[in-house]
Amino acid sequence: MPPRRPTEDRLLPRLLYAAVFHLLRAAQRVIAGLPPRWVLNGSDLVGILLYALDHRGRRVARQNLEVIFGDALTHEERKAIHRAGMQGAARAFGVILHAAPLTEPRFRRWVDVPPEVERALGEALHEVRGAVIVSGHFGSWEMLLGLASIFPHAAPVRFLAESTFSPVVDRFLAYLRGTTGGTSERRTGGARAISLHLRRGGLVGLVVDRNARRTSGGIWAPFCGLEARSTPLPALMARRNDAPIAPIFCMPKEDGRYEIVLYPEPSMDVRTDDVGADILEITTRLNAIVEEVLRKYPTTWNWVLKRFKSRPTEELGAYPPYSEYDR
Repeated sequence: MPPRRPTEDRLLPRLLYAAVFHLLRAAQRVIAGLPPRWVLNGSDLVGILLYALDHRGRRVARQNLEVIFGDALTHEERKAIHRAGMQGAARAFGVILHAAPLTEPRFRRWVDVPPEVERALGEALHEVRGAVIVSGHFGSWEMLLGLASIFPHAAPVRFLAESTFSPVVDRFLAYLRGTTGGTSERRTGGARAISLHLRRGGLVGLVVDRNARRTSGGIWAPFCGLEARSTPLPALMARRNDAPIAPIFCMPKEDGRYEIVLYPEPSMDVRTDDVGADILEITTRLNAIVEEVLRKYPTTWNWVLKRFKSRPTEELGAYPPYSEYDR
């Protein structure tokens, strides 16, 4: 039998990826046609299963909760917060599958935008040229992209997205995000693309509650009582382009829907000859906003994130056991 040619080696994975991608799209269309209550109840069940099966995630969540809340919570309270967080994450994904494409009627079906928030955002988007939107892994951060449907004349949005375990899943998520009015960029090399987009007057979106290693440009900034590697990108891009920063969160409501919450812009009056100190100060202010949301709405955060993956000391100290010394 003759040796397989390189093109043949690549053909099967491409066909397989294409088949899986179209299967995912077909499944999404089925979910989009289900009653909303079915979607919510099914997502809750998925969340409970994920909580039960993800031993690593439960360990990470327990360590995060111990670091951030200390002895203020009992063991049962920590478990309940993590379980609710997993159900919330599953709901967020289920709702995106159900609501896409996020036209204005579909977006408003699932998300409340308080009149004062809509008015403030509308005025800001009309007045500014370029802005940095920051959020975190609370509620349904993906649904924030649907805001573009109610501000059709606003500049286009680009944001950084994490790669997953599979290229076909990345492609499907990019498809979903594209239906909400945003364009995603991979974190590797994506910072340059969104910086250029901001310079040209576009909107950029960043989640700021992940660990950012030193090799990825992360800086040490206080978060929940510890020095945590944090992304300087929002502060850096806003300072370089004289652009405002808008902290926005899409938080769950008791009826299964979501509400847009707009926090005050962190003061950008920090402009000295020491750029590094200015960036650190703005990043610290952003971390304080995220911490405020986290402590106020603990059941809405994704507790399996290794927020303290890096630590500045060889000794473990107050850091969780999963942390690693990042000199």
